[in-house]
Amino acid sequence: MPLKSQLHEDKLLGNISVKYRNEEYIADKVFPILPVKKETDKYRVYDRNFRLPETIRSAKGEAREHLFDVSSASYRLEQHSLKDHVSDRDAENYDIFDLRRDTVEELTDVIARRMEKSVADLFTTTGWSLNVSLAAANAFNANTTVSNPIPIFDTAATTIVNNSGNKPNYGILPREAYIACKNHTSVLDRVKYTSAEMGPAKLAGLFDLEELLIPHSVIDTAAKGQASSISAIFGDIAFVGYKPQRPGPMKPSAGYIFRNAIPSVKRWREEKRQSEAIEVNLYFDPKIVSSLSGYLIKDVI
Repeated sequence: MPLKSQLHEDKLLGNISVKYRNEEYIADKVFPILPVKKETDKYRVYDRNFRLPETIRSAKGEAREHLFDVSSASYRLEQHSLKDHVSDRDAENYDIFDLRRDTVEELTDVIARRMEKSVADLFTTTGWSLNVSLAAANAFNANTTVSNPIPIFDTAATTIVNNSGNKPNYGILPREAYIACKNHTSVLDRVKYTSAEMGPAKLAGLFDLEELLIPHSVIDTAAKGQASSISAIFGDIAFVGYKPQRPGPMKPSAGYIFRNAIPSVKRWREEKRQSEAIEVNLYFDPKIVSSLSGYLIKDVI
């Protein structure tokens, strides 16, 4: 084990880890990052109350009391860490770039992939109170007027407004579903006299959303040494939700990623291996915070 005097939290390599971001990952766009200081703690949950009490005040009378209920839920950060060793010989013979930098980027990318998968795993019918599974005839790739995705997204938005009071402002449409939607006969018919272009921004406008996220990230689920089995991290779903422009503990959001600070990079010398050990650490916990602020659509393809 390295001595404490030999252990160094590398700010230079840490900056690489902070700045490095694979553009294919959308976890922090799906659920905003909410920085926290403690590894475990509670956050407030405000009960839904849209009742309209009597507010008229009689002469010389007292104002009526209005109470609101607050409960709590908790988060628990998990530490995600990976390390690798950069040998002196490898570093000297590495002509492409800086081996330590590339090692940090690789370790950071794998942890980011883990966070992406952790967020994607939350999109199940058990996680969202508001959800629907499409019949085969309604699937987006059926490409008929019956399978028109626009009314389905409209229904999702209306359901969220009626249940949470929040107008949804973003959606998720994985690659296959996105291709089916942008080539759908009903979608193209809606814009045939205005524009020949059809992309995420155009679809977002048709769905009345500010942002449409198209996840492209994939994962290899095969065991090490076995033939690769590549699949999309986000499965056969579409999603409509609400998130605040600026995350905060008192602001409703479909979900948050509770995270402690930023990735840290530690480096120490292991003389027996004639190498430097490089370790990347990140604490996070993705959670559904307001189930009624999201609408899950399953079996879209």
